[in-house]
Amino acid sequence: MSRRHSQEQKPDGDIHPLMQLVFIDAPHPPQPFEVEMRLKAAGLEPAPADAFEAKGLIWSAAWKLGKREVPVRVFAADRDPQFAPWRTTEVFWGGRNELERAEKSRWVIGVESIQAEAACDFLHLLLRAADAAGGDEACAVADDLSTRVRSATVLRELARCPVAPGPNELYAIHFIGNDDGSCWAHTHGLRAYGAPDLEMFGLQDGHAGPGHGIISAVAARLIEEDIPVEGAELAFGEDLVAQLRPIMEALRPFPASLGGGTGDHDDSHGGWRLAILDAGAPWPPIKAPNLDSLAPAGLLNKMQDHAIVWFSNRESLRQAALAKLRFPEAALAHASANPLHRKLLVKLAIPADQARGDYSSSLQSGQTPPKANNEHMWFEVKGFAQGLIEGQLLNRPNYATYLKEGQRCKVSAERVSGFDLWIESGRFGPETVMGAGPPRLRTDWTDFHKRS
Repeated sequence: MSRRHSQEQKPDGDIHPLMQLVFIDAPHPPQPFEVEMRLKAAGLEPAPADAFEAKGLIWSAAWKLGKREVPVRVFAADRDPQFAPWRTTEVFWGGRNELERAEKSRWVIGVESIQAEAACDFLHLLLRAADAAGGDEACAVADDLSTRVRSATVLRELARCPVAPGPNELYAIHFIGNDDGSCWAHTHGLRAYGAPDLEMFGLQDGHAGPGHGIISAVAARLIEEDIPVEGAELAFGEDLVAQLRPIMEALRPFPASLGGGTGDHDDSHGGWRLAILDAGAPWPPIKAPNLDSLAPAGLLNKMQDHAIVWFSNRESLRQAALAKLRFPEAALAHASANPLHRKLLVKLAIPADQARGDYSSSLQSGQTPPKANNEHMWFEVKGFAQGLIEGQLLNRPNYATYLKEGQRCKVSAERVSGFDLWIESGRFGPETVMGAGPPRLRTDWTDFHKRS
C-alpha cells in the first residue's frame, strides 16, 4: 500500500529533507557543469530548476531528476577538518587507502531532497545522484539524518545496483549500554520517510540480534503503512504483535536520569518517536526504578526462537530480484572457499498448483507454466551446469509434491528467489554478499578514540 506524504503525517510539524554528503578527495571541488554532466551520464536526466541561495557555500544548484522530475538541490562546500563522521560509527571500507582519502578530503558535495516516491526507491535515487556527483573523487558519503556513513565502495554497490536498497538502509539502529547492564536501542532516519523513529528499552545480554530483528521488521511495515500519531498495535509476523506507544508517555513514570529516559531525549532524539512494547504490556506503564519493565520480553523470546516475519509484496519482490541478480556472486564466493568450511543454500521458485500437478518438465526453464504458481523452497547447492543449479531439496513440499524432501534435481538459475551462504569469513545473503570477496576494512569509534 502506498503511503501518503503529507504534513499531517509529521506530528512534530517538521519537514525532514534527506541529505547525502559526499566527501571529495581532489585538489579542486567539482564544478556545477561537471556534476550536471555526471548526472546525465548516470541516466538521471537533470533539468534546471529554481536556484537556491548559496550563502556559505562554494556553489549551489538545483535540478529535477528523472522522468518524474524529482527536485534535488546539489551544493559544494569546504569540509571542516573536524567534520569526520566515520570516526563515530561503523564503516566498511574497500581498503585502508579509501579511509586515508576520506581523512584528507577537502570538499563536501551535498545532495538534498524531500521524499517524493516509495522510500527505498527514493533513497536509491539519492544514492545514484550522490555517486554521480562525486564521481571517482568520492571516498565516503554520510546520510545526514540516519547518521550512517558508507564508503565509496559501498555507495557504488548500492547506487549502481539496478535493484533498490532494502528498508534497513533507510536508517541506523543505535544500541546504548547503561550502567546497570541493560541497553537502550533506537533508530535515526525514519522520520525522513514519514514514519516515526522507534525505540526499545531494557534489552539484556543476547537481545541485540532479536532486538535488531524486531526493529527492522516493524520499520519495514511503517515505511509502507500509515499509523496513528498516538501509536497502535501492529502485527508484523506469525504470532508477532507489537504495541507502539509515544515515547514521552511511555517514559513519564520513570526517573528522567535513566539511560534512555526523558533526560536523554534531546533535539537529536526528539520528534515523533514510538516505543516498541509487548502487545499485552500494561498501559500506562507502572512506575519503577528502571526501564526493564518496558522491554518487549515476549517479542524478544519469539524472535530468538526464529519466528516468521512478514514482508510486503513490494519488499518480497525486491528481495527476490536482488537474490537473482547477486546469486552469481554467492556462487563464485562458494566455489572459491575452503570445501570443508562452506555451504550454499538457495531458495527456488518451484512451479506448483493447488491440484498438485506434475511440473517437473518445467524445472529447467525460467518460465512458470500459465496455470501454475510457484512454491518457494530451499535447496542445498551441490553443483552447477550451464545455467542450472543442482540442489538437494531441504523442505517437504506442500503443493509441488512431484518433488520429495531430500531429492536431488536440476533447476534453472532463473528461479532463484533467495540464498544463504556460509564461508569461513561469515554468513552472507543477497544484501551482504558483495562483502564476501576480499576482506574489507571495518572501523568504528574505537579506532579513532582511546577507550576510557
